[in-house]
Amino acid sequence: MNSQAAQVFVYYRVHAAHVAAAIAAARALQAHLQVLIPGLSCTLSRRVEVDAERPTLMEVYGHADGVGPDWQRDIERLAGDALAAWIVGERHVEVFVPCA
Repeated sequence: MNSQAAQVFVYYRVHAAHVAAAIAAARALQAHLQVLIPGLSCTLSRRVEVDAERPTLMEVYGHADGVGPDWQRDIERLAGDALAAWIVGERHVEVFVPCA
């Protein structure tokens, strides 16, 4: 895997009326990913914001070995299937590594 401990941050908007279902689907996705990728850490957050009609959710993925491109593809492929019904617009993916 990646020699640096890359973390993946994914954020997207959902309709306020469906936020509870979107959160449940994202949590189920993350639980499934943790079975597929032992040691994967997952968090799910909701942005504190003014846009109450389209709240933003953010998934964060980390691993002691880093989250490399193969795992990133797996995450995005499975997320596309699990979350498509809830997402407004696109999933935005950012990858960060710790500062030396």
